[in-house]
Amino acid sequence: MSETPSDRTVSVVIPAYNEANTIGGVVSDVAAVADEVVVVDDGSADDTGELASAAGATVLVHEVNKGYDRSLSDGVAYAAEHGADVIVTFDGDGQHDPADIERIVEPVLAGRAAIVVGCRPEYARVAERLFALYAKWRLGVTDPLSGFKAYDVAVYDDIGSFDTYNSVGTYLLLVAERRGYAVEQLGITIEQREDDSRFGSLRGNLVILRALWRTILFDIRSTFERLRE
Repeated sequence: MSETPSDRTVSVVIPAYNEANTIGGVVSDVAAVADEVVVVDDGSADDTGELASAAGATVLVHEVNKGYDRSLSDGVAYAAEHGADVIVTFDGDGQHDPADIERIVEPVLAGRAAIVVGCRPEYARVAERLFALYAKWRLGVTDPLSGFKAYDVAVYDDIGSFDTYNSVGTYLLLVAERRGYAVEQLGITIEQREDDSRFGSLRGNLVILRALWRTILFDIRSTFERLRE
């Protein structure tokens, strides 16, 4: 990445499961605007890991599929442990535009925000809309399930983990907001997938609804804990 005024290291974490059709191009494009690219090959049956490595990524391999949240958690932990100052989560399916990365990390580099959420123009599933309605009501965040976010590593270090209850990549954002960290939201470009989603339509809705239920329970529990303090 071109030198910033703060000269901070930006690492991009990409969870990937059977993304051989797109991962090489995604990594090459991301590497042009980031200091490091970390791909978590989540038990892929194709050449995802090999192609990501050939394109210049550091590749972490799950021998068996462990899921989206575990992949994000492992990738973020690696980036934090290896000197990242800003960590960006990014999808490997070609839907996110690497040109948006510099714009997403700028509020963190400038010290205006601890987390930046890249907000999509529309949601693919009914369950995403329900989750977004809840998050907007409780947190003022319009697209909590976006896979494109930027984090100041200090937030991760403070909270100590990226995810603890399979929240489809929302746990760190939710806890950070509760602790008063500044969150900024910016619109992003979304391209059409060339193939089917890793979750599928029905399964994707069920996964998100379970995550929403866990989030509501977490919200209730944390509210009562604050009231007892």
